[in-house]
Amino acid sequence: MEVKIVVNNLDKAKVMSDIACRQALEMWGQAYEDHAKDYAPVDTGRLMNSIEHERVDDETEAVQTNVEYAVYQEMGTSRQKGTPFMKPAGMNHLAEYKKIIESALK
Repeated sequence: MEVKIVVNNLDKAKVMSDIACRQALEMWGQAYEDHAKDYAPVDTGRLMNSIEHERVDDETEAVQTNVEYAVYQEMGTSRQKGTPFMKPAGMNHLAEYKKIIESALK
C-alpha cells in the first residue's frame, strides 16, 4: 500500500498551518486559564486573578501564576492538604482541549 500526498503551494500551506497552530494554542491557553480560575480557591481573589496564559514561542503556550503561595495551594504542605487548581484544570477537560485543537487545525 502506498499513500502519496501532493501539495501545491507548499509555502502557503505551511504559513496557513503555522497560523492554525498558533490559533489552536491561543484558544487552548484561554480555555485552560478559564478552568484554572474556576478551580482556584478564593479568599482574596489574588491567586485566581493572577492566573494567565501567554505564548512562550511558536510551539508553546504557558498557563501560569506568579503568586508565591500557588505551589503550596496546589500541592499542599506537611501541615495542610492542597487544593489543586492547575492539575484538575488540565486533566478534567482533556476532551474539550482536543476538540479545540482539532477544530482550529481543520
